[in-house]
Amino acid sequence: MKHFFTLYLLFTCSAIFSQQHQKLTYLVIRLEGSYDYLLQKNFIKINAESNNPDAKDIYQLRSFESSKKAVNGEYKYYDAGKDTIPADNMYNYFANTTQALLFMAGKGWRLTDVVTEVFSAINNERDGNGVYIPVSSVLSRPVYYFEKVIDNK
Repeated sequence: MKHFFTLYLLFTCSAIFSQQHQKLTYLVIRLEGSYDYLLQKNFIKINAESNNPDAKDIYQLRSFESSKKAVNGEYKYYDAGKDTIPADNMYNYFANTTQALLFMAGKGWRLTDVVTEVFSAINNERDGNGVYIPVSSVLSRPVYYFEKVIDNK
């Protein structure tokens, strides 16, 4: 019993010690909807906040031009079954939110929080007489917070 307790104590202390020395990095993303005119369907783009040197795997995603006359390169689309495609050879184009989050997880990012971002805008809309009047609108969208272990030393 004494040896069991000693081993338990050793493993517990080493687990606590290793967790305290992990270096983490953080990334905030918003998912934006867009429309693919060629395939006539909606898709999701990852919009990551800039200036995180440890998020190159996200920043390297290739932009997808979604206009009617766009000509895109020969890059790949995300496939959860083939999560080994390098980000610099893949479009920032996901069928839905789940695919975008699976991509983030596949790159080692762990979702830590989701908050609702609320903002308002004033738009000029025509009234029944054709006169423009200011109309306020309130919009919201989710903001995703991720963390990633970058160093275990």
